[in-house]
Amino acid sequence: MISKKEKKKVGKKSITKEQWKTTKWPIIRQAPIGFLIGILPGAGGSIASMLSYTTEQQISKQPQRFGKGAIEGVAVPESSNNAASVGAFIPLLTMGIPGSGTTAVILGALIMLGLQPGPLLFENDPETVWTLVNSMFIGNLFLVIINILMIGLLIRILDTPPKILYPLILVLAFIGTYTLSYSVIDFYILVIFGLIGLVMKLLKFPVAPLILAVIVGSDMEQNFRKSIVAHDNFFNVLFASPITITLLVLTVLSIAYPFIVGWIKNAKQGRA
Repeated sequence: MISKKEKKKVGKKSITKEQWKTTKWPIIRQAPIGFLIGILPGAGGSIASMLSYTTEQQISKQPQRFGKGAIEGVAVPESSNNAASVGAFIPLLTMGIPGSGTTAVILGALIMLGLQPGPLLFENDPETVWTLVNSMFIGNLFLVIINILMIGLLIRILDTPPKILYPLILVLAFIGTYTLSYSVIDFYILVIFGLIGLVMKLLKFPVAPLILAVIVGSDMEQNFRKSIVAHDNFFNVLFASPITITLLVLTVLSIAYPFIVGWIKNAKQGRA
């Protein structure tokens, strides 16, 4: 049984109108980002959650609230994560490339059933594709119902003392790292990147781009080299098509955006 003191500590279990008003636009802004990241092979929901959280924190009028119980800091990663899960099915079904660990398992299951994901899957087995889509829709409805019924039990996880929770997370991280290639060197790599992440957090640098670069950086570099060879030189690759030009513009904007926002904030503070 949960005591009255504990119940008071947890507070309301349902979202209020004010909280919905606060989170509505952040969810609308960050869900498309999660969807686009989900399309990238190997990125997954974790990258989408962290990147959306960092982005929303940067554009927020009160970024200091994040990490201290801000409702946007909870709603944004979850909406982005859910959108990424859907987006991961696009490369799986259209090209046979899993967009996450979950879709990699589904890819194996489809191959075991004698199905080959790709463009022809929609033509040869449309019943299978739409059955999969419908099952996801029905599964999400059941997930909402189950979460609502079990929210009281799930909230009790918040009462887990940090001295128990953090060591468990650390042990699972080391076990997961070791089982990838059964090499002790991976432990050192884990510690090094953990220290790098700590330094970046102390200096208030976003960690999500680093994680995304580690996961997809190798494939991106290989494909980039292939593109340069195919188009003779670097500049021909950048302006080869409207898609590459659009990606170039978005890349420049993503780099310049934090500086522009910082300049605008400083200008407003100077006027005040």
